[in-house]
Amino acid sequence: GFVFRKRAFVPIASKYKNEVCFGLEFFPEQKEADFIPVILRFLKAVAEICPEHLKPVRYADVERLESLTGDARVRDYLWGKLPLDVLLNAWEVEASVFAEEISDCRMYP
Repeated sequence: GFVFRKRAFVPIASKYKNEVCFGLEFFPEQKEADFIPVILRFLKAVAEICPEHLKPVRYADVERLESLTGDARVRDYLWGKLPLDVLLNAWEVEASVFAEEISDCRMYP
């Protein structure tokens, strides 16, 4: 599980540079905690409760959310078009295929 804690921070870049901002820290209670499903469920809750805070923003012809997450399917999950288990399973398969493809050129196992 995770403990959620309020945090204050001062960004060194962005439109809030040098301003005190407040956020939420996801702190794992166990070493093997998996952040990915937790943060995706959190983002989906934000999308459902406050969709105006997840408006699609494009930068250099790429949606910002896609750029930050690395996968357009995250958007499909957030808007209810793709179940979380399907997304996570797809990533697991893709990671296994990638690991196999690069196994010959890895310096360490």
